[in-house]
Amino acid sequence: MATQRIAIIGGGPGGLMLARLLQRHGKCPVVLERDRHAEERPQGGSLDMHSETGQYAMERAGLREAFMAAARPEDQGDRLYNAEGELLFDRNEPTDDRPEIDRSVLRQILLNSLTPGTVLWGRRITRIAPEKGGFVVGGDGWSEQFDAVVGADGAWSVVRPLLSDAVPLYEGVTLVELGELPRVLWRQNDPRGKKDS
Repeated sequence: MATQRIAIIGGGPGGLMLARLLQRHGKCPVVLERDRHAEERPQGGSLDMHSETGQYAMERAGLREAFMAAARPEDQGDRLYNAEGELLFDRNEPTDDRPEIDRSVLRQILLNSLTPGTVLWGRRITRIAPEKGGFVVGGDGWSEQFDAVVGADGAWSVVRPLLSDAVPLYEGVTLVELGELPRVLWRQNDPRGKKDS
C-alpha cells in the first residue's frame, strides 16, 4: 500500500505536535506554514501546560525532558484586575501542575524533533479542493495532492469551509499583548524610512 500523504496546514504548536506524533507512528506528514522561516514573527506569550493535556502530549511525543528543561513551574499563578486596579481573582495553588513555557521555545522544541524537510515554509494556502479521492492544496505558483488535510491554522482556518459554513464571531472581549519587536522588523516597516543607528 502506498504511503498516505497527510498535509497539516499551520506550523503552530498543534500542527507541529500532530506532525511529531504521526512521525512516531511511521507516517510522513507535511506541514505547510505561511511564515517564511521560524523566526519571521513573534509567536505570542506563554502557554500553561496542564498535566492531563499539554504535558501528556509532550510525554507521548517523547519530548518530556526537553519540555521540563524549558518550562517554568514557578509561573502558575493567575491574577485578574479591573480597570481601577482592584484585584478580582487570585489563584496560585501550590498543588497546580501547569507550568508555563514560551510559545517560541515550545515551537522550537517541536521543530527540532521533526524529520528535516517536514515543514515547508512560505506556503500561503489560497486553495483547498477535493479531488480524486483526496485534496489538492495550493497557493501562488504551486499545488500538491494529499490524501488527507488537517487544519491547524487558527480561527480563520482555510480548511474550515470544507467542513462548515461557520465563521469566527467577535464576542466583545479583546486581548492586547505588548512586546518588543526585533529592531530589524521595525526598520523594514518604518513608514518614515529611517534606519536605526
